[in-house]
Amino acid sequence: MIWQENIQNVVMLTNLIENGKNKCIQYWPNKEQPMAIGPCKIDLLNEKVYAFWTIRKLSVQRKNPPSKRIITQFHYTAWPDHDTPNEVELVQFHRFVSKKMNGNTPTVVHCR
Repeated sequence: MIWQENIQNVVMLTNLIENGKNKCIQYWPNKEQPMAIGPCKIDLLNEKVYAFWTIRKLSVQRKNPPSKRIITQFHYTAWPDHDTPNEVELVQFHRFVSKKMNGNTPTVVHCR
């Protein structure tokens, strides 16, 4: 779907583990440890950790036909399990993401 719809931005609104339960599988690699998923190779180009979110730049390379794209992941890390997030923090995250996004392509937003 990411490739087919030319997605450039992914917004993640969950943590990988909450209250000891797996909520999401880590679908991006750690730094300097490329990940292969199907016909694609994913590299973590950079990662910036802020107080309530993390921004990751991912390089996704497709083997056939050969091509490469850069995906930005906006990971909101302060959403509490079984609760609502702090309104000010969430609004700050929304404003940050809105300023950074390219409005010409769809955005994927997911929780778990």
